Amino acid sequence: MDKDTWQMAGLALVALGVVVLTSIEPRQWRALRHWFREGRWIPWAVLLLVLLIALPLAYALRRRRRARQAALAVQEQVASGPTYLLLPRADWRPVDPARVKLWGRLASALPRDEHIAFEIVGSGTELAFALHGSPEGVRAALAQIKAEWPGVQRRGVTEDPARLPEDWHVHWCEIAPATWEEDILPLSADPLRAVFTEINGVVGRGRAMLQIIARADFGTRRAVGQKAVAKRGEKAPHAGVQALRRKEASRLEKRFERTFLQVTL
Repeated sequence: MDKDTWQMAGLALVALGVVVLTSIEPRQWRALRHWFREGRWIPWAVLLLVLLIALPLAYALRRRRRARQAALAVQEQVASGPTYLLLPRADWRPVDPARVKLWGRLASALPRDEHIAFEIVGSGTELAFALHGSPEGVRAALAQIKAEWPGVQRRGVTEDPARLPEDWHVHWCEIAPATWEEDILPLSADPLRAVFTEINGVVGRGRAMLQIIARADFGTRRAVGQKAVAKRGEKAPHAGVQALRRKEASRLEKRFERTFLQVTL
């Protein structure tokens, strides 16, 4: 229940208590005092206390179970969805990462609470670029990809490009932002290629896969806005600190204007 519902429920209980108290006759008040003196109210008080503790706890557990079931349903829908190979045109030129607008498009287009996965798989002899998600998520992502790069082709996979031979071993590293307060700046145009090259040089024969998992982020933008407001309203001991706080608030406000994705590599 939301805040307004709780307030209405509290007002209703207060009104009910007033009605009950005003309807009690004097002889009923005397019987009630006698009932209290004998201690017959104690079991009822214990029962009421147990209910006051048990009911909110049961409601919280039920809400948590429903949220977990909804999350599992979303994960199952995504896991059972299609996988497509994305095929560029042979005459395309390299893409400038600074001019890519795809991530903002995806943040607005993906179904709520669903993620989309880009899988780049490569070895010394082959390379594959695949897109995986729920049927609705894949359709939304493909529409935005074609809007960003007209001419891209898709092809359904018959064999998962990420599948490894039975006698191989898997080593993985998961990378995610440590904080939302700073922008993520790559050190090079292709920061993971060197890592893949070094790993393949150590283990010998190998296959590398980069999986980019992205979902719409509804919480970070709100947190950025709240912190910007707090920086604006923070009392500073002198003008220098105040100017620094205004600068930090301006940086956060600029980030607040963006759309956000939760991305894990």
